[in-house]
Amino acid sequence: SNNVSLGGTLSAGTIGGGVSFPTGNIKKIYSKTFTGDLTANSTSKVIDTTNQITIPSVSNGDFLYITAIGGQGMVVTSGVGSNVRCSITAGGSTYRGVDFYSNPAVNVPIAISRLVTISSDASSYVVARSVEGSSTAGTVYWASSAFNPVALTVFHIGSGAISDVSNT
Repeated sequence: SNNVSLGGTLSAGTIGGGVSFPTGNIKKIYSKTFTGDLTANSTSKVIDTTNQITIPSVSNGDFLYITAIGGQGMVVTSGVGSNVRCSITAGGSTYRGVDFYSNPAVNVPIAISRLVTISSDASSYVVARSVEGSSTAGTVYWASSAFNPVALTVFHIGSGAISDVSNT
């Protein structure tokens, strides 16, 4: 018979540094949880440079699955067309997330997820939250506090060696 029976723990040893995996594997997970308001005046887009995640290296053909969950969007001025846009900014491009009409009495919870395709190699790729409003919105916020923090997470998916999970 060619059956193998194992009655204990099997150890595969250490995999060397030269092992690589095909596209579709999570290479690394980056995660950051933070509080604090991100504020913009009307149409000026503000990017959160304090709470960003920097991916040290991305390659053409990789993917980033990005989630930003927590906090709430708020607008100060009410009126027709008053809105706030809470978005993800990745590699210099803005990916619209939550775009809603609002008034001072309405706070909308934020939950954004995006799959971003990497089309060229980059040694440093920055992911952050951003906020902007319409011309009639006045001051807009992506607000967060200790009771409702923002969790920004990036799954780096691609080929190459699988690294680890790290909080940044």
